[in-house]
Amino acid sequence: MADYSRYGHPSREWEEFIAINPLTATGLAPGQGIEDLQRATNKSREEASAHYLRSSGIRDRITFTDTQIPTQDGKTIGARIYRPKKIPDDAILPVYIYFHGGGFLFGTLASEDANCGRIVAALDIVVVNVCYRHTPHYKHPTQANDAWDAFNWVCNNLDVLGGDKRQVIVGGVSAGGALAASVMMRENYTKNGRIRGQVLCIPQLFHFGSLPLDQFKSEEVCSYYQHVDAPIIPRTQLEMFKGVLGADNQSDASLFVGIDNHDDVARMPRTAIIIAGMDPLRDEALLYANMLEENKYAGLVAHFEVD
Repeated sequence: MADYSRYGHPSREWEEFIAINPLTATGLAPGQGIEDLQRATNKSREEASAHYLRSSGIRDRITFTDTQIPTQDGKTIGARIYRPKKIPDDAILPVYIYFHGGGFLFGTLASEDANCGRIVAALDIVVVNVCYRHTPHYKHPTQANDAWDAFNWVCNNLDVLGGDKRQVIVGGVSAGGALAASVMMRENYTKNGRIRGQVLCIPQLFHFGSLPLDQFKSEEVCSYYQHVDAPIIPRTQLEMFKGVLGADNQSDASLFVGIDNHDDVARMPRTAIIIAGMDPLRDEALLYANMLEENKYAGLVAHFEVD
């Protein structure tokens, strides 16, 4: 029976950080509407991202351009394409398709400039930052469809992007990790083999609250319960995200691939899963990794623990 509760304790680095950077409350304030929260959170994330780009010097090391990606419902979504400034424009580089986190509610192109710029500056690759449509105005399956449309657009425009078709990687954070995993699983079933790897950072992989508790030693050790009052994303925040997403069919694996039967994963490319010990979603990623291993998948990156 599963018990990952040993990971659910704060590191010294975290304790030192919050000692000088007290956390503010997350979620809806009294009298605040969800769209007000969305605007305030996006503004804060954009400001933090812009500050990091300036203070780190990364802004001077990258270039970016914006574009529009057509979607299957006749609309368009925004994307931002980053390249390292020191690399010639005609150089062919690996491509990382990035989906941001935020419970499918938060996030803009500008809010992810720091994350994407840091990756480009460190790895000398092309990053395509996809701004899929958000709740509360757009319900499931819009987000999963947008991610799939963006992936196909990138694959069809690699010549324009200066991308290497042999090195296309998908990845994302939290809700973005769900989208990356969704794209990966969908591509796996097409058998086209266009993805070299996936990077799932603190991903959501199961429907809200649907983790199979019968696989755990006890309910109390599950991250849903161990971290019900977690910093940044307590359970109340997860419930808010669930309420506006509209992904209510618990058997629908098009967005949350943790419930997929995983009977055809042998040819999937390599997967890196990055997990935070005090995240309520922690055990979703650990169970997903375990399911892949049980289904003869050999592409998981080695297990490292960082305190």
